[in-house]
Amino acid sequence: MIIEQKFKMPLSFNDGHEIRDIHCRKWSNENDGSMCVGKINNGTQEMGYIGAYQIKEIWKHAGFFNMENSKKIWARVADENKPSDEIAHIYVSNYGYVAVFTKEEGERFCPNADGVKISDLPNNQKDILKKRNIVPENRLGSGCEICLNVLASTNNYEWDIHRLVATNFLEKESDSWGVHHIDNNSYNNSVTNLVWVTQTEHDKKLHPLTYKESDNQCRHIKELVKPENS
Repeated sequence: MIIEQKFKMPLSFNDGHEIRDIHCRKWSNENDGSMCVGKINNGTQEMGYIGAYQIKEIWKHAGFFNMENSKKIWARVADENKPSDEIAHIYVSNYGYVAVFTKEEGERFCPNADGVKISDLPNNQKDILKKRNIVPENRLGSGCEICLNVLASTNNYEWDIHRLVATNFLEKESDSWGVHHIDNNSYNNSVTNLVWVTQTEHDKKLHPLTYKESDNQCRHIKELVKPENS
């Protein structure tokens, strides 16, 4: 069976050679290799198997806040049985979700440093996890339009969700500069959508539309301030 996405406005993207517009994407719900992934024909792009990127969810301990910031974190937790005067320990999943526990609760929830699969949790632990999830905030002044952070008021990029996921679930090369969202959607912080990159890779190769646009803007500004006698 073929599933089609039909867009009201065309998607424009750089295919490595030129800017292309597509009006439709086709996905297969069977992993039979019948599609040529990436092929574009008459404005329709073949995407392959729609279930190819589903992964098992794993949670890991990501760190903890001091008491002052722990109180700010607990204030955002909906659970009526939450503490208010204990250190907040942050747990992150490879899906990009975040939850808060006390030290003792976290050790019961995830006793292994390698993490815990959500499928292995008993139902009572899953219920607690649902109550302890928090919604990340947009860290202002990050240099990005959207940069989801555990606690934006700390203004610490090490608590950006994409960095937490990448740090805990991806190998990092020595020359890595930052973390790139593969689909350019900063809300999608699944490990399948993240990769460590150098700054050159990030700016010039992985964001060609943005980079060229900025470059054109710079040239335009230079032309505006060019002396009349030059």
